[in-house]
Amino acid sequence: MTSPHPPALGLPVPDSPVTWMIAIRGWTTAHRGFPFSVTAPDPGFAQASFGQRANLIGSPSVSNKGVSQWFNTSAFAGPAFGTYGNSARNFLTQPGINNWDVGLAKTFKFTERVGFQFRVETFNTFNHTQYGIDPTAQASGGPGQSAVDGSLAHFGPGTNNNFGKITSARPGRIIQFGGKVTF
Repeated sequence: MTSPHPPALGLPVPDSPVTWMIAIRGWTTAHRGFPFSVTAPDPGFAQASFGQRANLIGSPSVSNKGVSQWFNTSAFAGPAFGTYGNSARNFLTQPGINNWDVGLAKTFKFTERVGFQFRVETFNTFNHTQYGIDPTAQASGGPGQSAVDGSLAHFGPGTNNNFGKITSARPGRIIQFGGKVTF
């Protein structure tokens, strides 16, 4: 769910030597989390050059999801040589998003035609940890990357130490200032 807050709230300030107005704007994003699949190596080339899904051999649920264990890693195994894995596509969910972006603008009118606007904008205003791919970083895996490492192993059991762990986060709070003169 992504929604803008109501239109800017203009607050005129009385008894000021300069006419000015304050505007507050905001944007909220709440999302339960994007789906992802658990992949496995494909030594039998059942899927040619594409990766394939792992076998689901137990319950992937954990009682307390956390950064070090987002799902039950022992619930997955590599498929037999030359066969397809039986786990469903995109059946696990990455961490959700709870993000607030807020802007504050103050406009000064010096004359009828000349004015100045000062802006302060914050992204991730409350500095809530947003696990996921950093949108400012160059993508190495292309679209559909996951914040959770869902790759069973590369060359045999136990070779991926990050399997089932959250491995990335979006940037923390960002604050930017701006100004413009109008005439």
